[in-house]
Amino acid sequence: MNHRPQFPNPLQPLSVKRIITGALRLYRDRFKAYFSLSLQASLWTLFPYLILLSLITIVTIIFTVLGFLGENDLKYYAWIGGFLITLLVFCLWLLFAIYCWCHSLKNAALLSRFAFKEIIYQPEPIQEVQKNLRKFWSFYGLQVVISLIISGISLLLSMVQWLFVELPTYLINQPFISDLLGLIGNLLYLIIYVWCYLHFFIAETIFVIEDDLGMINSIKKSWQLTNSYIWPIVLIVFCAFLVTIPVYFIAAIPILSVIPLFNINETTDLTIYGIIALGFLGSMLLFWLLNIVALPFWQIVKGIIYYALTINENPENAN
Repeated sequence: MNHRPQFPNPLQPLSVKRIITGALRLYRDRFKAYFSLSLQASLWTLFPYLILLSLITIVTIIFTVLGFLGENDLKYYAWIGGFLITLLVFCLWLLFAIYCWCHSLKNAALLSRFAFKEIIYQPEPIQEVQKNLRKFWSFYGLQVVISLIISGISLLLSMVQWLFVELPTYLINQPFISDLLGLIGNLLYLIIYVWCYLHFFIAETIFVIEDDLGMINSIKKSWQLTNSYIWPIVLIVFCAFLVTIPVYFIAAIPILSVIPLFNINETTDLTIYGIIALGFLGSMLLFWLLNIVALPFWQIVKGIIYYALTINENPENAN
């Protein structure tokens, strides 16, 4: 493998500048391919919610019609039947949603794989890899496992924070000391949470690149590779966030524009509620659209980080 100058060299610490500029350059050079794959991932994410919205509309209409039935046995059985059908439809929707999310997660992870393969001069045809890639359902399983681990860590940190910060604060009952302990507790919570979370930052990248690794082994390898480089990765993620923050700020414009209308009371006109709802919907739609542009950058960063960590662990692979 020959080196590209914009990517990290073996045995060097993770270079924030090299990784960020390398990701931007690779994204620019292959924008059409990455954007197309990101669009597919985003559409697969959107489908379940469009279907859910349609189902909610249909169910609302059905139960509204049932409400006009008289008080008799027919209405009782109609409501029971409607409830059971709704429950069945929801279960079917959930299966469909998981299927769509698997497609979305797979395509998002493939962005990292294609970036990694580009760096090592082994580019792959996108359609062929999409067709032949195994582990389809496991992409969702991987995210569930990581979410459970992160939730467990968050719960444990919350319990420790309550025991060693909030409880002493309540017993001391001194405003200055209470505020100071609260600030220290929140900072420690954030630092430890970020430290733990970023250990899993490249788990999906490892999972999609290493065909012989399963979910658990990918998580373990992510922890092992990132363990010695967490703080450089924190800096990389922070800088990547700064790069993408203008994109997300644009998405926030609709909701920010209706904030002055939030002073709602009993005399508020229904039109105001509609404007606020449109502000929320506008921000959600803009976020979804702009995330199609931002997603490839984040996934390319993950691919480059994995490349850098791999050659630091095994420098002979860099030759």
